[in-house]
Amino acid sequence: MLAEYEEDEEHSYRRAQEAFEKRELERAGGGKRVTVGGGSVRESYADLEGEPFFSYEEYTRYRELKSRDLYKLYHQLLAEPEIKDVELKGDVKGAFEDEDEWEDMNSYDKWVVQLFHREVVDMFGGLTVVDKALLPIGLMNMLRQSRFQWQG
Repeated sequence: MLAEYEEDEEHSYRRAQEAFEKRELERAGGGKRVTVGGGSVRESYADLEGEPFFSYEEYTRYRELKSRDLYKLYHQLLAEPEIKDVELKGDVKGAFEDEDEWEDMNSYDKWVVQLFHREVVDMFGGLTVVDKALLPIGLMNMLRQSRFQWQG
């Protein structure tokens, strides 16, 4: 978003420079009216005649104080980002036996699986780390109780 802002700002500078240079040509030809922002205004900058257009650095010097676009961008960057769900595709899709398991996961868990699925598949041969049928019933009951939690 910052790169896009800087690109727009540079484009705006070029447009302003072209408009300034166009006014110089009109002044040389004796023109008294200049088109600015879609409207025509009387030329009132006679003291700038013959002066070069200011540099890009000077154009952007006080942008943090004067630029509405930068203000909007700043507040956009301060906003809390929206949660974007991870899509099931590629290697991860092939590693899941049942796609309903993917839909039951929250966004964070999907992100972790997407990030580390290759290592888990290499180490365990798939994403299923524990075969529930091989766990003792007592252990399963203990894991279901809320007072016991996994500690890593």
